[in-house]
Amino acid sequence: MRYSEKEETVLVGTFDPGLDVKIKILNLDTDSLITLKTDKCLESEHIPGVYMFSTINIDKNTVPKYANLLYEMYDGEIDRQYGKFIYGGYMDEEIVVNVEADKEAHDEIKEQLDIINARL
Repeated sequence: MRYSEKEETVLVGTFDPGLDVKIKILNLDTDSLITLKTDKCLESEHIPGVYMFSTINIDKNTVPKYANLLYEMYDGEIDRQYGKFIYGGYMDEEIVVNVEADKEAHDEIKEQLDIINARL
């Protein structure tokens, strides 16, 4: 999945209820860990054993504008779960439209068509 840096999304894992589940996020492009505001995953009140981590807890200053990320949720024992997602990219880029350049190109094409039509 791809997520915008402006979006809040929730990463999910399933473990036995009542555990202390944590998360690590790795930048696959640089093989470096991403800094998190907290590494603790919260257990759902309504579905015991479902653990959640919100991407608002990612320190955005440590992630490039586009990154392939891998997350690992773990319970401190032997259970681990993994997921991959893409963070940022084209969705976060500001779209700049150069109307003046388009108008100049349009005017040039119109001028050339007028010359062709005058010859006919």
